[in-house]
Amino acid sequence: EDPVLPVRLLRRGDLRFPDCGRFEGTAPPGVTVYAFAPEDPALTFQSEKDGVLTLGSYTAKPLWGLRFSVGQGNAREVFVMEEKLPDGGYRIRPGLRRRHRPGEPVERASACLSAADGRFAVCTERGQTVREAQYYDEEAKKWVCLSVPAPR
Repeated sequence: EDPVLPVRLLRRGDLRFPDCGRFEGTAPPGVTVYAFAPEDPALTFQSEKDGVLTLGSYTAKPLWGLRFSVGQGNAREVFVMEEKLPDGGYRIRPGLRRRHRPGEPVERASACLSAADGRFAVCTERGQTVREAQYYDEEAKKWVCLSVPAPR
């Protein structure tokens, strides 16, 4: 009967760990910064109805509990895979509000809050290549690009 709330404890920005990567930069203070990275193998959107997402591709990697995004520009939406369903779909939170076309890429979205001085350090999966970092500007109702890393 005790309520259970899953939480994720984030690492301090000045520490380095061998089991994860980091993407650092500056943003307006107190915004949630998202680092977007393509999955390998690539994941694609097939359909979504009533909070159940169907992917048009397959991966053996467990996806539940991870944050993803679909769409580009102001049509981008971020969601968390809550559970894998027996039919192969995933229950997501929150459900998608916009229409997306089958075949659109589904990307991994790692996130963190920027500090009072605007600095941020997003923890990413080890070896993951961040494609771009953005935050959602609530006042302007649009995504703002912070940086696009150069290819390595």
